[in-house]
Amino acid sequence: MQLSREQVESFWQSRVAKLDTVRDPCHYMDYWMDRYTWETRTAALEKIGCLKNSDYTVDIGCGLGKYTEFLWGLMESDGVCRGFDRKEFTDLATIDYAVYNQLTFHEGLVPSYDIQLAVQEADVVTLLTVWDFMSIEDRGYLSTWFRSMKKGSNVVMIDIMTNDVPWHQQDLSYKHVDEWAVKNVMMKIAGFEVQQQVPVSCANMQIFHKLGKNAPAFYLSKLWDKLPFTKPQVSCVSWLKT
Repeated sequence: MQLSREQVESFWQSRVAKLDTVRDPCHYMDYWMDRYTWETRTAALEKIGCLKNSDYTVDIGCGLGKYTEFLWGLMESDGVCRGFDRKEFTDLATIDYAVYNQLTFHEGLVPSYDIQLAVQEADVVTLLTVWDFMSIEDRGYLSTWFRSMKKGSNVVMIDIMTNDVPWHQQDLSYKHVDEWAVKNVMMKIAGFEVQQQVPVSCANMQIFHKLGKNAPAFYLSKLWDKLPFTKPQVSCVSWLKT
C-alpha cells in the first residue's frame, strides 16, 4: 500500500482534536494501552548505549514530549535534545518542559529543511513508533538524509521489527508497516549496521484488540512478554553509521 501524506495527516488530526481532554505520551488515548507502551518502551531505551553517550539527540515525531524528556534524561553529558512534530504537539511540549534549557521542541514534519539540518548534525536520531506512520514519500526523504549523517552517529527506532506483520497491523488506512528486512536494507544502503537490538513487546497490542482497553489486557500483555516461547514483534534497534 502506498501511504499518502493525506492519509497520515487525517489520522493525526483526529488525535489533535482530542488534546483538550486527553494528554498522554503516546497516541492511544487510553490509560492502560499508554501505560503498557510507556513501560515497555522506556525499559528498552534504557539499554541502548548510544542514547547515553549522545551530546545531541534529535527526536523526530516527538508528540507531547514525554519520551523526548526521557531521552534527554538518559544523556550522561550536558547535552541537547530537540524534538520535532506538528505545531499542536510542540506548542504544548514547549510549555510543559519550559524549565529545561537544553530540551527544546520545534514545529516541523519531514521534509522540513530544519529537520534535515538537525539530522545531519545529530549524534543520535530517534524515531519511536514513527517510521511506519510516515508517508512513502517522506520515508524516502528521511532515508536519503540518513546517508549524510556523520560517521559514528546512530539512528534508533522503536517499531515492528519482524518479517511477519501482525494481523492487527495490516491493511490500515493510516499506517503501513515495513517488514524488518525492508527497514534493515534501507539502513544498510544509508551506510548503517545494526549495533543493538532490544525486545520491546511480544504481545504488541494484540491482547488489547481482543479483550479491550482494560487492566486485564494490560497484565496479560505483560505476562505474555515474559513467556519463554514468545517472540518480540516490537523491538528497539540502534544502527551505527560506519
